[in-house]
Amino acid sequence: MEPAKVLELLRPLIVVVDGWGGISAVHGGCGGFLGHDLDALVGTDVLDIVAEAERDETALYFLSQAGEAIRTTLLPLPFRVKLVAANGAEHPVDVIPTGRPHDPDVNGWVAVLVPLSMQAGPSR
Repeated sequence: MEPAKVLELLRPLIVVVDGWGGISAVHGGCGGFLGHDLDALVGTDVLDIVAEAERDETALYFLSQAGEAIRTTLLPLPFRVKLVAANGAEHPVDVIPTGRPHDPDVNGWVAVLVPLSMQAGPSR
């Protein structure tokens, strides 16, 4: 199976974000991701889907990483944030970010977004 097909079959959403916060690509989200049209997310600002009350803190988190050592920038700590679904409801999501190397052509982040509604205990 080709890597692109594998990415499309993932249930979590993988979001590629440029250095300015713009969504340049999305992969995964099989079965729907909070009701969003994934193709329509490309070209938008990633903070547009973050709950308004958490936008400043989320932006500051990524901005603060820019001045850190390369290892810290590449592997920042995962965190939880509320995202806004297509219907306007807010849903907590675990964000697992990975920085991309400091290269002018490849600046930005790759984030795996996992809604808490997709998580369950191992006994389930």
